[in-house]
Amino acid sequence: MNIYPPCYGCFPVCFCQCPMQGEAGTAATITVGTVTTGEPGTKASVVNVGTPQNAVLNFTIPQGSSASQNLERFLTTDAPPQPVQTREALTFYNNPLSLGDSVTHTQASSDIVVQKPGVYLVSFHGTLGLPQGSETPIYSLIYLTENGQEVDGASVQTSLTQPGDYTSVAFSVPIQISSVPTTLQIVSSQGGLLFSNISLSVVQLGDNPTN
Repeated sequence: MNIYPPCYGCFPVCFCQCPMQGEAGTAATITVGTVTTGEPGTKASVVNVGTPQNAVLNFTIPQGSSASQNLERFLTTDAPPQPVQTREALTFYNNPLSLGDSVTHTQASSDIVVQKPGVYLVSFHGTLGLPQGSETPIYSLIYLTENGQEVDGASVQTSLTQPGDYTSVAFSVPIQISSVPTTLQIVSSQGGLLFSNISLSVVQLGDNPTN
């Protein structure tokens, strides 16, 4: 009988010589394509001209909007692996970029709070792993919520079939905020997973269009 060294839950690379080490997943990417100035009073838009795995985002920003005059940006991240329970929101610890006061976040919190009405681009990226000893397979939907409600189109679905497997997950979607403050969260529909190298960016695209 083969006796292997004890497994220490190494992630994302296993050094324990475990017999059930999964293959590395393919990293997702998000890049900016073109940025076009639209007519005053028109709607801001973001179009993905790439693929869901390798997104290329083309922006159209109305002339004279707050976005074209003073584009506000916010980024929050967390690198160490964190386990999640079913329908638990991910926690972010670091705020490496905060330009403007449209978006706020308290460190070690899952709540990203939008303080000003407008159109925003919300982008999430992270690495999702299945710990050693897990029951397989596990399917999960990772999605954005706005004041506790799931946002249409702001999600990514994935599955992991072997302990030690990991993969990249990402999505990017424009949203319109009318009432503030509005709380955004990233939620996993399934527990028993490890998230690492997660990041959430919120970019102000412009004011809400007028009727």
